[in-house]
Amino acid sequence: MPNTSRRREFLLARRAAGIAAKRALPGAPQSGPTAPEHPQAAARSAVQRGDPRRRANPANFLLPGGIHWFTSLPNGLRPVSLAERYPRIVNQLAQSWRSPTACRSKFEDLLSDRRGNRRGFTPEIRHELVRLQEHYLTTFLTLDD
Repeated sequence: MPNTSRRREFLLARRAAGIAAKRALPGAPQSGPTAPEHPQAAARSAVQRGDPRRRANPANFLLPGGIHWFTSLPNGLRPVSLAERYPRIVNQLAQSWRSPTACRSKFEDLLSDRRGNRRGFTPEIRHELVRLQEHYLTTFLTLDD
């Protein structure tokens, strides 16, 4: 079954790259009079108007930085299930990956339940997160940190 896992990773990365290529960048001209507004732009404009009830929501699709981070990981370490189910978390991990403080904090937030009422991740996704955390701690952090 290793080929199935590899194929799944390949297809996810290919799909993510295709989705990212098709999405218009915020501020880029869009074709057609009924082209929908980019979801982040809509949330951002509500925040800019000073509407205290609206906060920008994280993108629920893989952004270019998330795709790059995902494909830069070794094949056996790529969090395929996490990317399929929670692409926003992959984007957040990609953003914090080079900052030891931010990344440790992100892993702690993801793997612990401070509120006491969360369902938590599926065992498969939790296992991917733990493996990523172990890889991060052994690869990027030194004893000086």
